[in-house]
Amino acid sequence: MSKARGKNRRNMQVLLKLSMHRQTNLRFGEYVATCAGFLGIRMHRIKDCIRHHPQDKSTFGAYVWTSQTSEFLLWMFEKCLGLRQGETTTRNPIRAPWILRMPRQFQICFLQGLADSDGYVDLNKHEVGLVVEPNQALIGRLLKQLHVHFRESTAKHQATVLLSVKEAFAMPIFSPISRTHRFELASRLAHAQRLQGAWPTWLRAEVDELSSRGDRTGKIVLFILDKYGIAIRSQHIRKPIRSSMENSGVPGAGRS
Repeated sequence: MSKARGKNRRNMQVLLKLSMHRQTNLRFGEYVATCAGFLGIRMHRIKDCIRHHPQDKSTFGAYVWTSQTSEFLLWMFEKCLGLRQGETTTRNPIRAPWILRMPRQFQICFLQGLADSDGYVDLNKHEVGLVVEPNQALIGRLLKQLHVHFRESTAKHQATVLLSVKEAFAMPIFSPISRTHRFELASRLAHAQRLQGAWPTWLRAEVDELSSRGDRTGKIVLFILDKYGIAIRSQHIRKPIRSSMENSGVPGAGRS
C-alpha cells in the first residue's frame, strides 16, 4: 500500500495493490475499501495492473484500489501513527504507544491488520510469522502484554516474530472477517491431525509416490493437508531412491 500527499501537503491519498496470485485478495481489497467507507473516506477499485512476462511464471498482476485525497488520512498518518513528513511505514517505526493502553480486542484487531498484510504461515514449522520491522519493539511489547508466546527471528533480512499456529489461530491473529488465504491456511493447519510415531502405510506410499514424481516438498505437505487434513513436515519426506543413487556416483546407478 502506498500513500501520497496532496499538492497542498495537508491531505493524503491511499493506493492499495494486492497480488492476483491469491483470489482472496480481491475480497480483502473490497473489505478494506468498505472499512474506509465507514470512516467517511471514498475508496474504489480501478483498472487492474496486468503484467506480461511470459518467461517469468512467478510474476502476477495486481488488483488496485485508490482513495480520495483526505485531510483525515493525513491526520491518522501524523497523529495516530506518529509519522512525520518524508517518513514511511516501511522504513520508519510508528510512534504509537497509545495502542498499549487500548482494550484487548482493539489490540488484537491492530495485530490482525499487520498479519493480514505482512504475515505468513509456515507449513513445515507449524508456525505463523509476522514481519515486524521496523516496529519490533512495539509489537514485542504488545504481544507480551497480551500474554502471547513468541520467539524472535529474521526472515529475508527483516525482523520477524514467530507464534505457534494453534495459539495464533486462537487469538485469532488473522481476521476472521476478511478471511484472507492466510486465515484459511492457518485454520486448516491449526485443526489438522498430527501423527505420532510411524506413518500409516498408505500415507507413506502416497507421499513416496508424490516425491518420486519430482514434486517439491512444500507442495506435498500442502497436498496432504488439503486432501486428508493431516499435518506432516518436509524433513519426513524421503528423497526418491533413484535420484539418491544417481547422485551417489555409484557406477550403473539408475539403470534398469
